[in-house]
Amino acid sequence: MCIGILNFRFSYYTGSESLYPSQEYSRDFEDFRDILSIEITYTAHNSEFVYRFYKVTAIDNVYYSNTGEKIYPYVIHLLADSFTDFYESDYQYSYKNFFMADYHPHFTVVVTLANGKVVTLKSDSSYHCFIPWNIEYDGKSYVQYNGKIPSALLTLLAKIDKEWASYDKEIRWGCYPAAVPENYSEESLTFPVTEYVLTPEEERGITHILWEVDFQNAVGRPVYTNGKVFFIAENQLVALDAQTGEVLWEYIFEQGKKAPSRMFQENVVIHDGTVYVGAPFWVYSLDGETGNLLWKYKTNTQYTPLALAGDNLIALTGGVICLHKETGEILWEITDDTWNEKFYSDTILLEGLKEGDSYHALIDAKTGKTIWKEPLFEIKSPVYHDGVLYFSRITDGTFVSVEVETMEEWSYWYGKTIVYFEVFEDRILLVLFDKEGKFLDSLLVLDLNKSTLWKYTYPQKVLWEFGYTIDSSFCEGTLFISREGGVIEAFDAENGEKQWETEVRGTEMTSLDVYEGRIYVSANDGRLYCLELETGKISWVIVTENGLVTFPEGALVYVSPIEDGLLFVATMEGILYAVAG
Repeated sequence: MCIGILNFRFSYYTGSESLYPSQEYSRDFEDFRDILSIEITYTAHNSEFVYRFYKVTAIDNVYYSNTGEKIYPYVIHLLADSFTDFYESDYQYSYKNFFMADYHPHFTVVVTLANGKVVTLKSDSSYHCFIPWNIEYDGKSYVQYNGKIPSALLTLLAKIDKEWASYDKEIRWGCYPAAVPENYSEESLTFPVTEYVLTPEEERGITHILWEVDFQNAVGRPVYTNGKVFFIAENQLVALDAQTGEVLWEYIFEQGKKAPSRMFQENVVIHDGTVYVGAPFWVYSLDGETGNLLWKYKTNTQYTPLALAGDNLIALTGGVICLHKETGEILWEITDDTWNEKFYSDTILLEGLKEGDSYHALIDAKTGKTIWKEPLFEIKSPVYHDGVLYFSRITDGTFVSVEVETMEEWSYWYGKTIVYFEVFEDRILLVLFDKEGKFLDSLLVLDLNKSTLWKYTYPQKVLWEFGYTIDSSFCEGTLFISREGGVIEAFDAENGEKQWETEVRGTEMTSLDVYEGRIYVSANDGRLYCLELETGKISWVIVTENGLVTFPEGALVYVSPIEDGLLFVATMEGILYAVAG
């Protein structure tokens, strides 16, 4: 066994090679693959002290762990090949001073090579994938931010100990890279320096970008109508020509304070050529052609989502304010603290708090009067559809419907935990978990008379981690489920037959739209995906962010609903893309 010089093109292994961006280099570098042993020490301080020690040793060219597992050489080579893009540096304890108050991990990984040299990897970071990683080798110290060391190390740990299976997404797709701090100018040339290589899906995605504009500041969710695209950029509303990206007009808000882009998701609505804007401390009504002010209303909040309800404009200010959309005159107001508002054609479903009492309520959008009210912690997930309220009772897990006009109630217990449901035009979807609410069990679809149309039972248990979300949509005879871990499923809406399942790199979908045989999906990974409707195959991908913008949220993108074959994508970093579907 010896240390040699290796000349090769590097392409990092993941579980989904067609989507994960590969990196390549072609130079002569020291070969670290000839490894005698790897010692891994992990400690963590959270609610209790955790200590784990693992050792992997080469015996007759075969690797074994101290837990008795046989480790295939490719897993060891992954770790050796992850020694790329190092910067000479003192020890780095965190990434941009990010710390979790209740989690303090530490890794020490000692890699002993056949020539007797040692590579030591360390991390004390609670950031994504424990980035940054510190490296000691041959008397020098380095730091890595590209996520390759933890991607490989987590793969190895999962082979040794099932306790690391929760990092399955990072193992199969790779850890996100973190932006290298500006004080590091050049990588060390002692180790490989990788280059970003586009996948075929990404190359095809580029051909769908019509134009892009960098506003260098926070950009909110874009809204498209009649050849124009409107969005909030920091402290102003901007109108662009949808075909060229040319600025048509700008309206600067009176309040000069900045607000993060996540706060501007649902703050622009358009009706009959008028643009309504929920800006910091003001609601504006503007002429869509000229940007001229029609009226304005003073609020006391920095974040004001808007919605239309008939002839009225609803402003969410921590409570609810109803304005006449033509004049800005206040018509009615709910001064209670409110949240989780859902808007329907003539009603508003919300949660509220008044004098210590929390509640669910259905509100008449025209008058502001309460139609129905229940204590908050007795029911969950209410939905309103065509004069009927649907919800589940927390005490006994029953599914309930209430005729709002007569208050006639129907209920049924399905023997499982209902964690999500949705009511469509002619059917009801129930997502059922086991009784403990830990594993996804089945989908149940009913007609509006509550008769079962079909049921799909998951063949394998799907563990539901804290914070996972689920959503659904119904289009062109297909039921789409977007669920935990970035999974999209398609079912025949008539018989429940599962048609396909596709996974994207992100852990949470932020939008899903169907248009002319294609599905357009955005996720918290900075990507826009285009999928084939019939097969779920990913046709093309547009990468707007290659790393995390914030942790743990990810790299969120805000996408307009597709219309006239166009989508508009805004990023947290202030770039707006026009995309042809």
